[in-house]
Amino acid sequence: MKLAEPFTNCRRNITTHNFFTSASLAAKLLAKGTTLVGTIRANRRKLPALAKTAKDNMKLFSTIIYKLNDCTLTIYKSKPRKKVMILSTKHKSVKTKNNRKKTPETITYYNKSKFGIDMVDQMARKYSVKSKCSRWPVQAVFNILDFAGINAWIIRKQLG
Repeated sequence: MKLAEPFTNCRRNITTHNFFTSASLAAKLLAKGTTLVGTIRANRRKLPALAKTAKDNMKLFSTIIYKLNDCTLTIYKSKPRKKVMILSTKHKSVKTKNNRKKTPETITYYNKSKFGIDMVDQMARKYSVKSKCSRWPVQAVFNILDFAGINAWIIRKQLG
């Protein structure tokens, strides 16, 4: 929340990765005048039980929409074995495009605004310090080092 403080009460939107997206964060940001759109993991708390089991019997290019207080949860099956879950406080109602894939507008908006998320993930993969290790504390340290390197590069670039 501290990182988002400068952007609250400005009628802006924050696009998040599934690691950071939650219904409680969306509600807190909405209370401060900022909307949130982000992918969300199916095992997150405060999601409807139906949303967690929806992946089993969905048809290809189909959409299921749930309302959670002020949030809209969109589940879209884009590939035979893949479904995308988007939590949004920006979209009160969700329309689908009339193309072959019938893409919901929440998915389209997320894809247009996720540039920074993808860029950091791509840079972290390309310039990673990770090595094969099954111990999670070591993996956490490698992740911290990856993001510290990206942040150092951004600061160096800004300073000239």
